[in-house]
Amino acid sequence: MASCGKAIYLSTLTLGMGPYWNAHQLIGMLAGLCWASGAKAQSGVSPQRMFVWASTSNASLTVAVGYAKWIPLIVAGFSGTVGAHDQSLSLGGGVRFAPGTTRGRVVLEGLRDTHGWGSQFTMAVLSARGAGTAYGKVVLAYPLGRTATAPRAHGYLSLHGQLSAHLRLGTAYSWSIERNQRLTQHLGPSLELRMIHGALRLEFNQGLRGASNELSTMISLAR
Repeated sequence: MASCGKAIYLSTLTLGMGPYWNAHQLIGMLAGLCWASGAKAQSGVSPQRMFVWASTSNASLTVAVGYAKWIPLIVAGFSGTVGAHDQSLSLGGGVRFAPGTTRGRVVLEGLRDTHGWGSQFTMAVLSARGAGTAYGKVVLAYPLGRTATAPRAHGYLSLHGQLSAHLRLGTAYSWSIERNQRLTQHLGPSLELRMIHGALRLEFNQGLRGASNELSTMISLAR
């Protein structure tokens, strides 16, 4: 059984934020990237696994917890900013799939923030081929009320090659767009350190077409 699914990219610290990256998108990222590798012979999905992760960005804090038993997955989270009234709660569920050396998640969430109710759909896929791995995700969010946060979409793609048993080097690309706003894109090198129960990734994202630069750190843990 391939070990690529053990890299669980669940929480993100981003410095030098672009205008479209906010705490609500972090919640979607945390849910959509909930990841585990397989121990079951036929389906490749582990019997059960608990995920706990946290993310900070300047004065913002995001905490999320996930639980998976075989195929079903449940995720809950909180996000907020110190000194501001933009807290949000999320709760959702989804399914896991693991054909061959590929691991994936599909999650649908309900969001509640100071602007009202919203919904969010996330799909994430991680695949390994030899010493290389490819990871991609798409997050689509839509308001459920007139005063709710505007519709938005976010995408992410990373390609990594193995330098050693615990170190991988590659490239990451991300894009984000919100209604009545222009597309924001980032591209840069990515370095990943794999641990027994998680992974640590550093990304130096160069803003494209006037977007601000970002230094991102992704941390993940699972038992």
